[in-house]
Amino acid sequence: MLHNIRGFFYSKFFFLLKNLLSPLISFEIKFEEDKHPTKDLNVVYVLPERSLIENIALSVCCEENKLVSPDELFGETDIPRNISLRRPVFDNKEHKIKRRLPKNLKTILEHHKKEIAFQPVSFLWGKSPDKEKSLFKLFFSPSWAVSSPIKNLFKLLVNGRSLIITFHKELKSMDLYDNKKDLNQNGLTVNRYIRALFRKSKQASIGPDISHRRTLVKSLVRDKEVRKLINELSEGSPRQKKRLKKRALRYANEICSDINYPTVRIFYRGLTWFWNTRYDGINIRGLERIRAEAKENSLVFVPCHRSHIDYLALSYILIKEGMMLPQIAAGINLNIPIIGKILRNGGAFYIRRSFGGRKLYSTILSQYIKRLMLRGNSIEFFPEGGRSRTGLSLKPKPGLLSMTLRSFASLKIQKVKVIPIYIGYEKIIEGSSYLSELMGKRKRRENFLDITKVLKDFNNFLGNAYINFGNPIDLGDFLKNQGVKNYFLESALEKPEWLLDATDNLGEKVIREINTNAVFTSSSIVATVMVSNRSFTINRNDLIERIEFFLSLIQISNGDVWIPIKDSHEILKKTEDLGLIEYDKYSKTYSADKEKQALLNFYKNNSIHFFAIFSLICISLKNSNSQNKTEIFSALNMTYPYLYNRLSLIYKKSDLEEVISEALKHLTTIEIISENEGYYSPTKISEKEGMFESISNLVEEYLET
Repeated sequence: MLHNIRGFFYSKFFFLLKNLLSPLISFEIKFEEDKHPTKDLNVVYVLPERSLIENIALSVCCEENKLVSPDELFGETDIPRNISLRRPVFDNKEHKIKRRLPKNLKTILEHHKKEIAFQPVSFLWGKSPDKEKSLFKLFFSPSWAVSSPIKNLFKLLVNGRSLIITFHKELKSMDLYDNKKDLNQNGLTVNRYIRALFRKSKQASIGPDISHRRTLVKSLVRDKEVRKLINELSEGSPRQKKRLKKRALRYANEICSDINYPTVRIFYRGLTWFWNTRYDGINIRGLERIRAEAKENSLVFVPCHRSHIDYLALSYILIKEGMMLPQIAAGINLNIPIIGKILRNGGAFYIRRSFGGRKLYSTILSQYIKRLMLRGNSIEFFPEGGRSRTGLSLKPKPGLLSMTLRSFASLKIQKVKVIPIYIGYEKIIEGSSYLSELMGKRKRRENFLDITKVLKDFNNFLGNAYINFGNPIDLGDFLKNQGVKNYFLESALEKPEWLLDATDNLGEKVIREINTNAVFTSSSIVATVMVSNRSFTINRNDLIERIEFFLSLIQISNGDVWIPIKDSHEILKKTEDLGLIEYDKYSKTYSADKEKQALLNFYKNNSIHFFAIFSLICISLKNSNSQNKTEIFSALNMTYPYLYNRLSLIYKKSDLEEVISEALKHLTTIEIISENEGYYSPTKISEKEGMFESISNLVEEYLET
C-alpha cells in the first residue's frame, strides 16, 4: 500500500517536473550502427546512472519519436520500463568493492527472463559544439567525474540545448540468460555487459579516465622495467639509486600529458573560431570507418606534417565528432612557460629530439607509450618528425614507430591500429615564413616562436582545409605479413632481430598510404599546371584546358583520390582568390612572381606522386621519340626506383608493368601520345604538344639532380 502511494506521488512529481523542464531540452539522436531503437513492447531502457534529469530527457525523446515510453509500467509489474546502473560500493566487512545490480532488474528478469530487449541509452551534454554559446558551459562538459543531482541540474540549465542522446545496439536477454544460473547471477551478467558497453562508448568519445596523472607518474617510476634498470645503473650504491629514482620521476613529469577537459573545451571554442573565420572550415572523409575501429582498438594517428596547425586540425575534428582526444607527441621545444602547460592540458606529451645515452629516459618514454595503449588511449605523432618545407613527404623517423611496434608486441592481447592521415590546405598559414627556405636558403631548426610569424597571414583568404583518413593498419596483421611468426615480447624494451626491418617497412607503408589518400586541392592542381609550364605564364584558355587534362590523369590514378572541386573554372577562381596567381586582363594570361613560384612548387609537390608515371613515360618518349612497351618498361625500371624513394611514389615496383600499361592506354586515348604497330611516340597534334611537354616537365628536375 505504502509502495503504491509513493509511486503515485512520484509519477505526479515526475510529470510536473517534465512539463517544467522539457522546454529547456533540445537534443540530437544518434543510433549505433544505424540501427533505430526497438519498438518491442518488452523493451527496457537502461541508463548509465541514476539521474532524474536524464530520465526526463529520455521520456521527451521517446515521446517525440513515437517510441515505447520509458514511463510506462513494464508488463504486469508496477515498475516503469527503465533501469539505471548503480555505482559500486566498498564493503567494509569483506574489504572489497562490490557491484550492485540496477534496481528492479531482478524483478524484470523474474517475470520475463528471455523475452526482454535491453536498450542502452547514453547522454552527452554539451557535445554539440555549434550550439555552445558561453565558456561557462565548458565546465559542465562530459567527464569521468561522478555526477550529483545538483550537477545534473546545472548540466540541464547550461547544456540542455546541446545534448546528444545515443541509442546503442540492443541486448536480448535470451542471448545472456543462462538457466543453470540463479536470478542474481543472470542479473550480474546483464549488468556486466551493459556496464562494459557504456564504458567503451564513453572512452571512445572522451578518452579513458586520466584524472590521476600523479598516480600515473608514480606508477611509471615503480614500473618493473624501470626499477630493474635503476638497479643495474646504480651498481648497488644506495645514493646513486636514490639519485636515479629522482631523475626517473623528473623524466616522467616532463613527459606525461595532463588532459584537462575544461581546458580542452576552451581550446575547442578558439579552434572553432579559427577554422571558420581564417579558413572555410575543415572537410573530412573516412572518419566513420575510424570511429568504428575506436571501440575495439587503441588507435595511433600518424598524419603528414606540413604546418604547425596540423595537430590542431586533427584534435579539433576528433572533439567535434565526439571522439577521444589523442595523446599528442610534441617536441620538448614547445614546453615553454605557460604555453607548455596549456598544450599539456590539451593532450600533449613531450619528448626530446634525441635520447642519446639516456637509457633511463627512453625506458620511461617507452613504458609510457605502452601504458597509453594498454589503457585504450589514442596516440598521435608525426612519422616525418618535422614539417616538410617542400611539400614532399619526408623520410619517416624510426624512433616512435619502433616504440609503437615494441609496445604493441609486449601487450600480448591488445589490439592496436595505425591510422595514416593526409592533412592538406588550399593555402598554408606558414607560406610567408617558408619562402626563404623554398627559395633555397638553409633550413633553420624549428622553434615554437616561429608560429608567431604566421600571424600576418591571418587576414588573408586561406580557403579550405582537408583531412582524409586512410585505411587502418592492423599491427598484428602487419607483423605477420612481414614474416614475423611470433612477435610477442616479454618487454617493450627488447629489440628483436625483426624490429629494424619492420620499423622501416611500417614507416614506408604509412607514408605511401598517406600519399595514396592525398587531396587534390584547387591550389595543388593549378600549381601543377603552372610549374609544368616552367615560364609561369599561361593563356587563360590554355590554363583551363590543362587543368581539365590533369584532372583526367588524376581520375584514372590508383588510390582513394579526393578531388573536392572538379569544375575547372571554379578551381581557377578559387586559386586566384587565394592570391597564388595573378590575371592580366589585357593579355588574358595568368602569371606568378618569383615568390609565388616558390609557393606553387610547394603545392605541386603535395600531389606530384600521382603524375610521376605519366611524366616518366613522356620523358622516355621525348628522349628517343619512338619506343615499344618493352623499351618503355626498361627505361622506367631504371628511373622509377630512385623516384620511388625520392617522391614516396604509391606504386610498388611489382605493380609497375600493369600501371605503365594502363597509363599508356590513357595517354593514347586522350591523344597525348600516339601508337602505331606497337610503338609509341609523342603526338603530332599541335594543341596536344604543349600538354605532352607539361607532363614530361614535372619530374625532370628530380632526375637531373
